[in-house]
Amino acid sequence: MVAEKKILVINVWFGKWPVYLPYFLKTTRFNMGFTWLIVSNQPELSAIPANIQSQRISILEFNELATEKLGFPVNIIDPVKLCDFKPAFGKIFEDYLKDYDYWGYCDLDLITGNLGSFVNPLLEKGTDVISFYRDYLSGPLCLYRNSTLIKDLYKKVCDHEKILMDQEHYAMDENNKKRMAELTGLSKKGLRFQYLLGEIIRLNIFYRGFNETRYRYQWFLKKKLNPLHPHWDMTDVIFNQVNNGVLSVSFQDWIISDRAYRRAGRKKWEVVWKDGVLMDRHSKREVPVFHYIDLKTGMECEDVSPLEIPDIFTLDQDGFHHE
Repeated sequence: MVAEKKILVINVWFGKWPVYLPYFLKTTRFNMGFTWLIVSNQPELSAIPANIQSQRISILEFNELATEKLGFPVNIIDPVKLCDFKPAFGKIFEDYLKDYDYWGYCDLDLITGNLGSFVNPLLEKGTDVISFYRDYLSGPLCLYRNSTLIKDLYKKVCDHEKILMDQEHYAMDENNKKRMAELTGLSKKGLRFQYLLGEIIRLNIFYRGFNETRYRYQWFLKKKLNPLHPHWDMTDVIFNQVNNGVLSVSFQDWIISDRAYRRAGRKKWEVVWKDGVLMDRHSKREVPVFHYIDLKTGMECEDVSPLEIPDIFTLDQDGFHHE
């Protein structure tokens, strides 16, 4: 029998707790195969499930820790900048990882379903990196095998020290948008034809619609042209590692979001969470993660503890609903 892998997933949050935090805590409680570490300058969370740890740390203390672990000055002012540091969490928080086989990072605007049923087969195979996006690294939730090689991968991002010391947000964890436009100069008409032909053969261009197909084309282009440009972000680094046979990486279409629904032209949608299982009610598809990227802006939630949220609730374009 294969021993169950131990996983630590890290979130760093500075500022007032978001109103939707109880839903994150409620749904991650059912993922007992994962340990969730929330590091924040807020008071440590109370009455939380056994698989969730809360660690209080100020921004100043985080900057000091990151400076010590990374070896260059870190001075985060805007918490949005933390996204660039996600690939380095394995190094920054390495003292927390001694007993874990995998580490990862996550956002708080997530509802998680039965993650184990999706992830465990990949963990048993020893997959090095698990992305919950099909085409590039997933910033909202991503898993890495706990090894020195993988913890140091962030160093392969071109100008990583400059990016991490800059106050500007570069999205180094997923896709450096400031560099994405440069792919246009490298692209060829043949690649566009190759991609569209593949989508037509798979009927995806009709299923997804034009906007989603166009959106995914940029990731196809990024992967195809990876050998021709510097590694501007962690997606580029991982593509390169795969191309050279260094790492085993799994890219899965496992995160659905309100933004993806909008690109697909779905004005109305609904996901249902029940006893640890998450379903898209329209397609009746079980999914491991839902990410409400845009909906959380201005979201109003009842002031409830995770224990007060019922074991079945829904989320749609209007917010959370208790059934």
